[in-house]
Formats: sequence, C-alpha cells, structure tokens
Amino acid sequence: MAQIPEHIIDEIRQASDVVDIVGQYLPLKKMGNTYKTLCPFHQEKTPSFNVNPQKQIWHCFGCGKGGNVYTFLMEYDKVSFVEAVRTLAQKAGIKIPETRADFKDGQHDLLYQANELAARFFSDNLADPKNTSAREYLEKRGITKETQELFRLGYAPNEWDGFIKYAGRSGLSLPLLQESGLIVARETGNGFYDRFRHRIIFPFFSLGGRVIGFGGRSLEQSPQAKYLNSPETPIYHKGRGFYGFSQTKSAVGDAGYAILVEGNFDLIVPFQAGFKHILATAGTALTPDQARLLSRYARRVVVCYDPDNAGQSATERAIEPLLEAGLDVKAALLPPNMDPDAFIRERGAEEFGALIKNAITFVEFLVMRASLHKDLSQISEKSRLVNDLAGLMVKVEDTVSRSQYARETADLCGVDESLVLDLMRKKQGLSPKQAAAPGKELPQTDWEHEIFVLLVKRPQFLEQFWPQLKEGNLASDWLGTILQKMDLIYRERGTIDPSGLLEQFKDPEQQQRLTMILARSRQGEDTMDDADKDRTVLRDYLKKLKELKLKPRMKELQEQIKVSEKAGDQQQVSQLLAQYQELRQIYAGKKP
Repeated sequence: MAQIPEHIIDEIRQASDVVDIVGQYLPLKKMGNTYKTLCPFHQEKTPSFNVNPQKQIWHCFGCGKGGNVYTFLMEYDKVSFVEAVRTLAQKAGIKIPETRADFKDGQHDLLYQANELAARFFSDNLADPKNTSAREYLEKRGITKETQELFRLGYAPNEWDGFIKYAGRSGLSLPLLQESGLIVARETGNGFYDRFRHRIIFPFFSLGGRVIGFGGRSLEQSPQAKYLNSPETPIYHKGRGFYGFSQTKSAVGDAGYAILVEGNFDLIVPFQAGFKHILATAGTALTPDQARLLSRYARRVVVCYDPDNAGQSATERAIEPLLEAGLDVKAALLPPNMDPDAFIRERGAEEFGALIKNAITFVEFLVMRASLHKDLSQISEKSRLVNDLAGLMVKVEDTVSRSQYARETADLCGVDESLVLDLMRKKQGLSPKQAAAPGKELPQTDWEHEIFVLLVKRPQFLEQFWPQLKEGNLASDWLGTILQKMDLIYRERGTIDPSGLLEQFKDPEQQQRLTMILARSRQGEDTMDDADKDRTVLRDYLKKLKELKLKPRMKELQEQIKVSEKAGDQQQVSQLLAQYQELRQIYAGKKP
C-alpha cells in the first residue's frame, strides 16, 4: 500500500480540531477548559467522555478509550487509519497521494466507497432529463430542490443492471457490490441484478455524514414492496441509527427534544416545514441502541407514529427502551388515516406544531390504548395495566417525574396513589434497575504520570531530567520508552505535540494509557513565566520517585550488608557497600 508521508499526516491532524470533529458526531458541552458528553462506546447516564482542545485529545473516564482525531474516527466509524486520514484530509481541503491501494487498508473502506458511488449514481439519475416521472413525483409530494439536495435524494432507474454497469466502469468488483447490498445474486443461473429499481432513493448516513445504505420508495402502481431498504452490512446496521439524523442532530441537540417518526417522508416534509429537530426509524422497530443514541442529544422525545394499529403498537413498544435511556416520553395523536407527511400537507405546519405541543404522557397513552382494547372494568385487566405501568415508571430516574406519573396513573386508573407507590417500590425491590456498569478504575495518579505530563508541557527539560531518570533505573519500562521517543522527537522537531505523540505508539493499549494520563492532567496557561516553577515541581517529583524506587533498594542492601558482616564475608560486604554508595549518590543527586 502506498504510504502517506508523515508530514502530511501531521499537517492533516493539526488542521483538524478535535472539538470540531468529535462535535460533528456528538453533542459537546463546554465544562471549564474541556468539553463533555455521554460516551458513544459504552452505556452511561453521567457524561464521562472528555474532549480537550488544548491537548487535542479525547478520553472516556468510564470505559478508558481515548486518542486523537484519527483514533476517534477509527473507533466511531470503524475505518482504517488510512481512511480516517483521507476523511479528515477532505474536510481540511488537504490533498494526499491517491492510489487504488489506499482504499484497501481497512475492512470497511471499500464499502463506504461503493455506497458513495451509488449515491452519486442515483442523484445523477434523478437529475437526468429522461427521468421526469421521478422528479414529478417529488414535486407532487411538495419536496423542494433544496431539500432534495440536502438529503441527497435520488432515483434508481427501471433497469435490471443499470448500476452494475455504472459501477463496473469504476472498477468495483461484483462481490464488493453484493456485500454492500447494492446488487443481488440471481436465484437461478449466474449473475446479479440491481437491488433498487424504479424507486425514489433515500440515502442513509452515518452521524459523520458518510453514506452507509439506502431506502427506496417504489414508483410502481402495485409494487411487491412499497419500501425497500439496504440489508445489514458491516457498515449499515438498521437498529443503530436513524434516518435523517446526520442532518438534524444539531437541531435536536439545540432544542433538547426530538420528534420521532417512522418514515422517510414523515421526516422530510416536517423538516421542510421548519421542524428540524426530528428523526425517523425508517421501517424498523425502535431498539435500545437507537434510544441510547438519541439520549445523547435530547432529554425529551415526542413519538409521532402513524395512527393505525401497527403504528400505535410500535409506539407502545418504543416507550420502554426510551424510558430506559433516560428520556421523558410523550405521544402525539394523529387523526385517522394521516401520517405526519399528510397532516402537514393538508393542515399546515402551525397545526402540526400544536399537535406536538399537546402530546400526552406515556402513562395517558398506555391507559388510552388499554381502554380501547381491554375491559378495564375487570379487576384482572386493571391490575395488569397498573402493574405494567409501575414496571415502566420505576425506569424513570427523576423522582419528581416518577411521583407525577404515579399520581397520573392513580387518577386515570381509579386506584389509590399509595397503592401505585407501594407497587413501584415492590417492583424496585424485586427487579431493581440495573446500575450503569462501572468503568474501569483509573490507575492511581503516580509520580511517573506527573513527570510525563510536565515533560510534555516542557520538553526543553528533557535534556536535564531524562538522564537522571535513567540513572538507577528510576523510570519504569513504559515511562522509559515514552521519554526516549519524546527525546528523539524534540531533538528533531524542537517541540512535542500531545496528539502527534500518540501516533508514535501503534499499540491501542499504549495509546489509551497515554490519552488517559494526558486527559486527567490539569493544564493551565503555558507561559515561560511558569518555567522555573515547573522545573522546581519536576525536581520535587523526581525526589518523590527516588524515595519510592531507591529507598526500598537501599534498605534491602543495608540488610544484606548486616548479614554478610555477621558471616564475615568482607568481599561481599565491599561489593554491597559499593552498590549502596552508588544509590546514595543517585538519591542525593551527586553522581557525576
């Protein structure tokens, strides 16, 4: 594979602010000199994911993962280092050598390339003058050109192998296209055919804006499948993301709540009408992974699914994972035979806004559903409903909200509030809410960590302190390896970049350990006025390290000297005394 020059890798990293890049994926909140959010790599309720703009690193104090902008993209998008470099280079407008070998480094890189190629193919076909029926269909649905471009809508022509031929001219193999879900193997005989034919195409995006899959709405009069989505692939997982979230996540974060709908048009039409804080499940039942993803951006969610039985049943199923993710859940009630798309087109944005504003609590919704399908005059049915509601209410973290829901349940079901509260306490005792898995305990902050952090800040002190650390094996293996590399880098470049330092260590565990230490360290203004103070602190740290490392060895030598003296072994005594004196000189800082 062609190597990307080291100086270009450095240039791209330095041009890519870690806060900006991570902020494209996660809703960051400024806390002092750093930014925090919920970690995307493990489940948690309290933010422990930290982004440090001074050091250009990120670190999660819960799961221990961390690194720089490259490692974030590699972890989040599951791409290779080369693909991460290419992605950031494109964002920064920096050109790097392009060869076909550059796309073969990671498992997923070619899949992203195939999906991007397909998105361009579909977009070009929508713009093709001969495909007027597709454009007329979107115009009839009220979708503007601007919205089409924002969501990169396209059209799959009514051909069996239109995309196969197009992709073939770009050099992509049939097995790759099959793995990406864009083509399907024929059931009889050999060969493949296009998965999407004569359909309006809705690309699915990762949070970072990369195309990972597609949905297609048939333009046939009586299609076998009105909607068709990409199958599961290594980069597209139906239950992990939302349709449109790449375009709406910032608005959701700003609003603090989201409107959750089912279909692609159910998202696009309200979005176009001004409801930017919206996202869609796009043909899949809501999963716990999706609920946790949403909870990183919003505190409240209004579920606005279709009013038919299937849509309302889906709303019921969505409530539990949303509550478990810590979200306040309400349900908006659409009139019969109207989805959000049709409602806005027929009644307008103002009425849709009122519909969302008047959404009912999940308790009222479930009681309403139960009253429609069950005989609540029967004690057994009412008991089952109250028990089910109690099981959901104990998942609500906020005690005030939980108390209000208990009161609402009592009023709607005609039972004593004390009974509901007792039932909730019983539920908590029998089936306690699982606490978030504790993160790995952070290693005790030791003097080696402090020395490392200060030498990153003041690399000019390496020449003075690195030789002292080598004397008497004061530095452990990990610190010695790091400082040796830092010394070489500083001699060559005259500076130490914390983010760039991580690139010198290919072992993920080493990278995570360094990131953790850097992330935990306190760093104020780096001015030369503080240099003397930092030098004094380093001396104190070095003295402490000597106490920890040398005193036990000196004490052990003293015991060995006593034993040798009692045995009358003067030669051994002399050798031990020489070792002892050498350690004393190192300890006192007097060894030449």
